[in-house]
Amino acid sequence: MSAIWFETYLSWRVVRSNFVPSVMAGACFSIAAWSVSSEPVSALPLLILVGIIHGLLTAYSFDLINQLVGVEEDKVNKPHRPIPSGLCTPKQIKRRIPYVWLIHLFLIYIIGGMVWLTIWIIYSLVYHFWGGDQKWYIKTLLANVSTLVVTVPLWIFINGDIGPMALTWFTVFFIYWFTCSILQDLRDIEGDKLNARRTLPMILGDTLSRKLSAIALTFQPLLFIVPLYIWGELSVKSSIGIMLFTISSWYLVWRILHLRTKDEDDMTYKLYTALSVLLMMGPIFL
Repeated sequence: MSAIWFETYLSWRVVRSNFVPSVMAGACFSIAAWSVSSEPVSALPLLILVGIIHGLLTAYSFDLINQLVGVEEDKVNKPHRPIPSGLCTPKQIKRRIPYVWLIHLFLIYIIGGMVWLTIWIIYSLVYHFWGGDQKWYIKTLLANVSTLVVTVPLWIFINGDIGPMALTWFTVFFIYWFTCSILQDLRDIEGDKLNARRTLPMILGDTLSRKLSAIALTFQPLLFIVPLYIWGELSVKSSIGIMLFTISSWYLVWRILHLRTKDEDDMTYKLYTALSVLLMMGPIFL
């Protein structure tokens, strides 16, 4: 039992910073995909469990490699992570990577979406071992790719195929992360300099990066409104979702322009990841 507890605790410590856009996103999107499916209510607990496990494995496989190759950076930016905090050694982290991949491959074989897991593995290797993290255009796509890797297989598992409605939501998810990907790099500039990375905030400068993100966030509510307009109709339920998403987006506009410390930038990004989960739950408001 102690070994099971340690593995559970270690996985939490590894993925903690990405828990919301992976594990929570997997659970919430499973509920959203179920809401527009023909699956009975009795199937929902299993679907949520699959979403949690799939989301965890998606983040775990990437973060294991990330923390294995980024020990020096983590000592500066994230000393709470398992290796710099002394919870485990690089060798112990390295040993777990193939096992996590095998477990994830087995899960994807059951639920579908093998192409997406293949893309994720290739992206992870390019990002960490072939200089992808030092190219802004590859680093910028990280959240976009990971979101699609989490959501597409779950939709296939629950609804069977990728139809027009699914494509609408996946396009919205991609635009959401692409337009404000700057937010994830504003908080890690020192670590990026240490590793000779070129991120958009370093290329554009702090002020312009914040202004562009604020403009994108101002119009972000359209990403929630348009799919509801295409696939549903205005109702009390959809109005509540639109109101929550709009208020949250515009609050982030204020934060990005007025709260500029490293800790505040980190909180802004965390709130943005939480807002992405609300967007993933969009089908519920149809």
